[in-house]
Amino acid sequence: MRRRGFTLIELLVVIAIIAILAAILFPVFAKARAKARQASCASNLKQLALGILQYCQDNDETYPLGNFGNTGWVFYTTPWDARPGSPSLRGAFWASSTQAYIKNWQILQCPSTNATLFSGWANPAPDKDFPISYTYNGLLNAYPMAGVTAPAKCIMLFEGNGVLALRSYATTNPFYNGGATVYAYGNTQGGMGATAEMVGWVHGNGSTKAYCDGHVKWTVEPGSWESSVWAAANSTGTPTSYWYDGYCAWLFRPIVE
Repeated sequence: MRRRGFTLIELLVVIAIIAILAAILFPVFAKARAKARQASCASNLKQLALGILQYCQDNDETYPLGNFGNTGWVFYTTPWDARPGSPSLRGAFWASSTQAYIKNWQILQCPSTNATLFSGWANPAPDKDFPISYTYNGLLNAYPMAGVTAPAKCIMLFEGNGVLALRSYATTNPFYNGGATVYAYGNTQGGMGATAEMVGWVHGNGSTKAYCDGHVKWTVEPGSWESSVWAAANSTGTPTSYWYDGYCAWLFRPIVE
């Protein structure tokens, strides 16, 4: 008995069904991967927040340093020996001073970010090169824990570099002495180049934040004034301003009610 093969029509129908299934399933898989990265980022921030809280308990209930004087948006190489010169000064910076409790440099990078070293910046030591995604609330610089009025509302750490991770450079923002607050996304300070990637939409159309009570939460950017870091963002997700209340970004204020 002669076996009948597939006809061309039947073959095309099978190929069409496979293509339709692929079109349906691939976005689902991509979304699942993105959610996994978001969960990993939340875990990183949780560990960092707990490390900072442990640091506070061992240092007279005082938050670690965010900067060292009346300077604006600042960078300090992390680890403290990533570059020659002033390692003791950099050792007091939040990302380095809390490592005694965290003991893991890798969790300073969100898995959704790309490591980069901007043009004009000196290369760190090859064996001290760790990508850093997260930014510390500079208004907590040497601030007493008791002075934080509503710890569940005040941001401690957030994804301040967008989808970029600065290699061996930690950041603080906003800075504690007031004035015009600047942000990393889309600006050209310090020889920055890849501004197209510096957006606020790190995970979907939002980002993850750690608060002073240790809890971690993802929020939409921009969202309501009670949850969003940004007042507005353009069509690419680049923030255009902070929420202000006349002094500084509202969600960063330790005395927020």
